[in-house]
Amino acid sequence: FDTAGHALNTLRPGDGLRADIGLNLGTRSTSPHLRLRIVRDDGVVCGVFNTVLERRPPGTAMVSLHIERLDLAAGVYGVDVIATNGTSGATDAEAAGCPLLVEGEVSLGHDGVLAVPHRWRDAS
Repeated sequence: FDTAGHALNTLRPGDGLRADIGLNLGTRSTSPHLRLRIVRDDGVVCGVFNTVLERRPPGTAMVSLHIERLDLAAGVYGVDVIATNGTSGATDAEAAGCPLLVEGEVSLGHDGVLAVPHRWRDAS
């Protein structure tokens, strides 16, 4: 979703992103920790958001991750989610990558992951 709540799988560099994550845990942990990864189509991991590392208490089976600004370069990415047991760390559930397209102009020779707003100026 974009930050206004509209469903999408296409962004522009600098757009916000909201990932609503719903898990059907069945008999598994009812308070999972979550890890969301954004991976470029060539396998480069561009971002990892992890409730354990961010010291967020285990959640419920439905949570949202809000990313205010996602400065990825134009390209094709995937978003995947892994839920782990809040106590043992064992993987409870894993969701296949959801495709994400970042539109924009690709600069000749640009193979980086970020498209951060910037400008050059003469320092003299």
